[in-house]
Amino acid sequence: LLACRQSGTIGAGRRRGPEMGNHGVNGVSKLEALWPYFHAAAEAVLVPPERSSKSAAARVPFLAERVLVNTLRSCIHLLDSAPLRPQLLGTLALLRQMDRQFWAQTATRLAAGLLFLVHANAAY
Repeated sequence: LLACRQSGTIGAGRRRGPEMGNHGVNGVSKLEALWPYFHAAAEAVLVPPERSSKSAAARVPFLAERVLVNTLRSCIHLLDSAPLRPQLLGTLALLRQMDRQFWAQTATRLAAGLLFLVHANAAY
């Protein structure tokens, strides 16, 4: 996802032949289409279900930690993109709904990521 920010297309490291070139769709529009799927997956991992006291974060903490870090990194690098900003902020809001045990386990990573986010995007 972050490759789109740097090159304008997904799969920035791959060479493409003329038949597989970019057909007028830039990376931001691709991310706009893909982000709802990432948001749904992040919500399933980070937010505990209503009828259960255990979230996926409690069952699979390493996966949840990666989702947390990737959410923060994506917001750090892509928040200045106006079309993506509402979706990114919606996913970032999921962090408020994480269970307390996961908050305690990831507090230092979360604090560092939020600090980078504020420094990189102070205007927003």
